[in-house]
Amino acid sequence: MRLESIPCLIEPIFPKVGLIAIAGCSDTGKSNLMRQLCQSIVAGESTFLGYKINAEHKGAIYVSTEDESNAMSRLLAMQNEGLKYPWSSMGNLHYLFDTSNLLIDIEALLKAYPIDLIVNDAFADVFSKDINQTNQVRSFLTDFSNLASTYKCLFVFIHHTGKASETKAPNKNSILGSQGFEARMRTVAMLTKHSSIANYRYFCIVKGNYLPDHMKNEAQELQFDEYMTFSLTGRHEMIENLSKDDAHKHKEELVLKLYGEGKSQSSIAKTLGLSQSTVSRIIGLVKYL
Repeated sequence: MRLESIPCLIEPIFPKVGLIAIAGCSDTGKSNLMRQLCQSIVAGESTFLGYKINAEHKGAIYVSTEDESNAMSRLLAMQNEGLKYPWSSMGNLHYLFDTSNLLIDIEALLKAYPIDLIVNDAFADVFSKDINQTNQVRSFLTDFSNLASTYKCLFVFIHHTGKASETKAPNKNSILGSQGFEARMRTVAMLTKHSSIANYRYFCIVKGNYLPDHMKNEAQELQFDEYMTFSLTGRHEMIENLSKDDAHKHKEELVLKLYGEGKSQSSIAKTLGLSQSTVSRIIGLVKYL
């Protein structure tokens, strides 16, 4: 039978079954974003960041290596408050903190409870071998892929990008370790900091086997609030414009200089070879600040 579309948990960016990753530099909020995704699924939300949720079971597992149970409880309470979720709605969100028998413990939960999503936070902590050895990485991920296929669920691996990538536009090649990690992922999303506004982030898809190119060229702007939750600002930016290197900063300075001289946005865009949306964003940031 020919499928017209790939079954998705988060339509159309995250498939229903398989392995995906979200990556980014330290302290961008990757864990908070994925915990919010788990909360949204078990609370029965219909959307996440504007994308439709197709959760069959409304169940999730969060594997935490970076926060122990008391810290996780406080984080969950804070996010629940911001999202206005009662504690009673979190009954299908399960946590694992001991990763010494991770596959066995995950499968035990999968046998006991119907689950849509499992988040592994973070990959570098649950993978104990050489992250630069492709064969070792692929072999490790195969075990999780088999679980996903058997129990018809989705695994998300939270991973890091290299320090040098902080000034570059999001790119799947900046993920730490061997290419074997990225190759096994059906989708790779990235979360990056805004260049000018401290509590703003950009969320984008840098790999999606079944996504059209335009969805992998544009980033969504998110606001990160005091409850450690994310919301859409409604603005988008081309991924190629998210570079924070000197050349990009120079272009921003030229935009502002020409705008200060009274030039129109369309003429600035034409002069500098930029899209008008990029010029509008740069000018808008100054007005915001």
